[in-house]
Amino acid sequence: MKSFLAVFVMVAILAGCAKTVSTSLVTGEGPVAGRQFGKTAVLVWFAFETRDAKGKDKADKLREIVMARFAALPGASLDDADALARAVAPRAWRDASDVELLAAARGAGLDSVALVEVAACGGELGIGLTPLPVWSVVTRFSYRLRLLDVKTGTLVQSAMRGKESGGPYTVRGIDALLREFDADLASLLTFAPLQANLETH
Repeated sequence: MKSFLAVFVMVAILAGCAKTVSTSLVTGEGPVAGRQFGKTAVLVWFAFETRDAKGKDKADKLREIVMARFAALPGASLDDADALARAVAPRAWRDASDVELLAAARGAGLDSVALVEVAACGGELGIGLTPLPVWSVVTRFSYRLRLLDVKTGTLVQSAMRGKESGGPYTVRGIDALLREFDADLASLLTFAPLQANLETH
């Protein structure tokens, strides 16, 4: 009984060590009331896709999340992003400057361009056997986002975002990680509604 209580106390202590570390570097105009995004091309790239055994499946799910979030922006209608990528060839769109992308987007009749580069989306399981069996799960995602207004040539938003969660005796899976990514992207793309608190006289 004493050994069971000792293990229980140790688990409780270690579980309390679970933590979350977030990264957020955001610049640009930010949320602007009344902005309409119009015809929008969304280009997405995944650093892990070819290295991770489940990379293709994760990339597909993340792409669905990204597309759904941009499609929900005010006035946005998603356009053919591949045509934009071909327009800056032979350079990869990730290597093209904003000036090049904006010029190509104007030629394609676009109103907005979104660039999303997902550097990481996965986790690690660690197991230790001394002095007591201990496992640790840590999940993380990180991505870069750039959103351009084609008509004005302005940078609507540029962001580097990341989140690492977990610790000893933590139970976490890919579904939870994808939900966190979705919530983070949604918070970044939450644009302020038209001012509703105008004073009345």
